[in-house]
Amino acid sequence: MYVKKLELFSIRSFDRATIEFSKGINLIVGANNSGKSTILRALLKLQQRLPGLTKEDVRKSYNTGQTCIDLFEISGKDKTMFPLRNSPDPSIQTNEIVLLNLWDNSQIGKSEEQVLINQNAVQVSATETEIKIDKIVNDVYGTIKYFYNFSGFSSMEDEGNFIYPFLTKRKQLIHAIPTTREASFGIVEGLQYLPIRVQHLTNPTNPFFPEYQKHCLDILGFCPGIGPSDEMNGNKVAFLALRKEPIYLESMGEGTANILGLLTILLAEENKLFVIEELENDIHPEALKKLLDLIIAKSKTNQFVISTHSNIVVKYLAGLQETKIFFTEVSIQQTGEDGHIKLPTSSIEQIENTPKERLRILEKLGYDVFDFDFFKSYILFEESSAEAIVKEFLIPEFAPSLRYKVRTIAASGAADIAPRFVDFMRLFVYIHLAPIYEKRAWVIADNDNEGQKAIGKLKEKFPAWKDHFLLLAKPDFEEYYPEPFRTKFSQMRGLDKMSLKKRKEDLVNEVVNWVKNDKETAIKQFQDSASEVISLLRVIEKNI
Repeated sequence: MYVKKLELFSIRSFDRATIEFSKGINLIVGANNSGKSTILRALLKLQQRLPGLTKEDVRKSYNTGQTCIDLFEISGKDKTMFPLRNSPDPSIQTNEIVLLNLWDNSQIGKSEEQVLINQNAVQVSATETEIKIDKIVNDVYGTIKYFYNFSGFSSMEDEGNFIYPFLTKRKQLIHAIPTTREASFGIVEGLQYLPIRVQHLTNPTNPFFPEYQKHCLDILGFCPGIGPSDEMNGNKVAFLALRKEPIYLESMGEGTANILGLLTILLAEENKLFVIEELENDIHPEALKKLLDLIIAKSKTNQFVISTHSNIVVKYLAGLQETKIFFTEVSIQQTGEDGHIKLPTSSIEQIENTPKERLRILEKLGYDVFDFDFFKSYILFEESSAEAIVKEFLIPEFAPSLRYKVRTIAASGAADIAPRFVDFMRLFVYIHLAPIYEKRAWVIADNDNEGQKAIGKLKEKFPAWKDHFLLLAKPDFEEYYPEPFRTKFSQMRGLDKMSLKKRKEDLVNEVVNWVKNDKETAIKQFQDSASEVISLLRVIEKNI
């Protein structure tokens, strides 16, 4: 069984939204207060004693709110959650159930709920915590089947729970929990039942013990168990480093407790829905990546709905073709005749699971390519003298936002420009990073015969990029140096190729040292002498 579809009508910041879930992994990506938690809590409504939605979550200025949850592929075992009475057949002859939940704020304390079985209408009376179905009319056989008191799936593992929650309000434990049946099998929002779960999992007769031990060692570096405590209510989760000196969980930091809490619920039965809120909180990247690998493995037989801000979570879990990614955004909507009522209004969009679209939504969250150890753009210069001056001085002083976004590259002359750019295209554009660097590279060459030929070849070979292949107005980059360096360069004309190369290297080093020693003067003089180059850098700055 899995959740196939969720519809929201006038719930919190959503006016109306429809989400078609994947049977495997679903990512809800968005900024704070954009509606991610609303989606998770609407799903939690399916199970008892979880913090689902109530009539208090009806959208402000609206009288009624509604959620619709479509369950699909309901197995024989799952059908016991929808018990029949006065019928010789204890099973439900369908594999699809739609739960439609309504809240009416105009009648405080009352609500109406409806359940549809294969689109056949059902007469229902209900409160917000209990659904009582009077009858179901079977159109095919003309018979009547009766349900009673479906108040949500059980919150006990041994009674057929459906959902495992892992929410941001989880807290690290200070005290141990007594070994009761409720603590052993209960499903709750926080980590209060963690000690007894660990006790069960570390029992060698537990079939999940080898898997628990393996993942703890792999992710945490040690395998927590239960250690003696002075508390009146039992033992605590601990690492028994020394027989008489256990290290208790609460002394290890909140992140360790959160990782362990998720590990204990991931080792549950199959055919479950895991609702996980901001998995990345308090977990360092290495442990997070290993947890994501475990989630990928478990998604073969379980459904996951995960909200996140993390580029790591998106990158790893989006690697599965069947993963669905949803992006939530919020805006202010004016309502009412006078337009004075302004409500935050959320929208949700399923995006294509492609690198380009994933990058787009991550950029909306404030990420940039250089946050992932990539540069956002590249500028290829004809030779090292131009590259050095632009990188070390012109970018930091005249286009500073490019400093950590752009990687500058020097070719070994005009003849090397085209081969270098072709290599760039092979490395980035024709592999998986294509969308990231599409039209985010520039080539700048001197306006001499060789530079003109090189730029001409690139425009012919890559016509879609032609605006990114630029010729300077002057035949040598050194002509953009301030005086007296420009005069020194003009005196080099006529030297053989090897001598010219050495003298140009010496000259660029002289310019760099001058800039370092008298930056204020250098800024003023370069602003005039290299105004064309500075303008090009600022154009690139605007385009990325």
